[in-house]
Amino acid sequence: AGDDLALARAQLVLDWAHRVLGRADEAGLGEQALATYERLGDLEGSGMASNNLGGIAYFEGRWHDAERWYRRALANYHRCGNDAAAAVSASNLGELLVSRGALSEAGALLRDAVRVLRASNALDDLFFAEVQLGRLLLEQGDGASALAHLRALAASLPQSTGSPAAPVYLWGPHGSGKTYLLRALADAA
Repeated sequence: AGDDLALARAQLVLDWAHRVLGRADEAGLGEQALATYERLGDLEGSGMASNNLGGIAYFEGRWHDAERWYRRALANYHRCGNDAAAAVSASNLGELLVSRGALSEAGALLRDAVRVLRASNALDDLFFAEVQLGRLLLEQGDGASALAHLRALAASLPQSTGSPAAPVYLWGPHGSGKTYLLRALADAA
């Protein structure tokens, strides 16, 4: 079982890498990893694989598939009792739902995710969920609350991005976090 788990983990990493490098024809290992986790009864691994597959589908514009994967990940994480990982999947699903205009469900998911991630001290994931909550407020037409929320979030961040204290989302490989936050602030103003 240990070798199978190591293989499944490697398959997830390779699948993501192939897609990020634009080699989608070499991708497809994520589904194989998921099948291995499910065969082994590993709910946490199944959740991780499902969440990864959701992210891939989201970035490829396949939102229906992304929603299905995120919901599957959320259910697996809940069943194995990993509340923090479930909150990450809920944040991802919340982002998608805000983008689709399903604001009521998105709000419930994001508020609960923020609560859990704050209690878990998962700062990178909390930052992402908080930005999505700001987007939600903006989409609900509450520009003043969105602006106050996002300004408070921006003020809570370290001044020097790239430091170990700054959320990875700000300075990570995509560098989109700060841009996303600043765009949301500008839109809310």
